[in-house]
Amino acid sequence: MVVANLLEFVLYLMMGTAVFTVGLKFVENIAWNEAVWQVWQTATTIGYGNSPAVTFAGRNITMFLGILAVAILGVVISSSIDLKQLLSDRRRQGMMNNPYKDGYVIFT
Repeated sequence: MVVANLLEFVLYLMMGTAVFTVGLKFVENIAWNEAVWQVWQTATTIGYGNSPAVTFAGRNITMFLGILAVAILGVVISSSIDLKQLLSDRRRQGMMNNPYKDGYVIFT
């Protein structure tokens, strides 16, 4: 289930990257590789500033992408911490893959 959710997340991430790349390509009238580079540096919050958006629409796309990328980063970090806590709780409660299904679990 976790793997399916991860694959779904990666698919949505790739679709979003494609949408923002196409948007910047046509709004800013730049090459494809430059559009991909701008999306990557904005989404990773690196922002080298090699060639910032010039048009009003391009700047709005970049701002929206930056806000969305920070939100996604927060969700990923929060979800990974929640998963770690869930696995820790399941292990502590003896709910992990127990090879002794018909036996007893003794907590001390």
